[in-house]
Amino acid sequence: AWADQDLGGVTNWLATLPEGAICEATMIDVAYEAAALAPIASLSLAATLPQTESRDDLLVHAMSQWAFTDSTQAIDWAKNISSPDLRDRMLAAAAVSLAARDGAAAAALVGKSVRPGIVQDRAAVLVVQLWAQTSPQAAANWVNLFPDSSVRSAAIKSLAVVRNQQLASAGN
Repeated sequence: AWADQDLGGVTNWLATLPEGAICEATMIDVAYEAAALAPIASLSLAATLPQTESRDDLLVHAMSQWAFTDSTQAIDWAKNISSPDLRDRMLAAAAVSLAARDGAAAAALVGKSVRPGIVQDRAAVLVVQLWAQTSPQAAANWVNLFPDSSVRSAAIKSLAVVRNQQLASAGN
């Protein structure tokens, strides 16, 4: 709650804590709280932490929050991440945040900037789910470009689920 009211004060207080697991866990908690209102500050806090899975999960979360409000700057920043795996996760999170507003841009980001593999596959399916809610035909057209694979099957199923939900809503 303090982070929501006075992030600067919390950040100053964090600097007084002795290094160690408790400090790192507290910084992660504060950075998660800050991500919604101040994603760049959250990323800055996370960047001071040792490289761990928890830190990387926090970075991805903060990226998704930032991309929701300023996708262009967030994506540009993420493209400079030196770790290819972390960069892929962050760009995938940005694409998912972008998908409901601009499905075509999200699809292009997943296709061009995220390396083939499980992260790209998951992001593609999530982009389809979100994009199909506003532009089902455009999302379907993109899915038709996928090679015959489990990802294409999952994306087609997602399209069907969204379509059935839309039909059910229209019937009410």
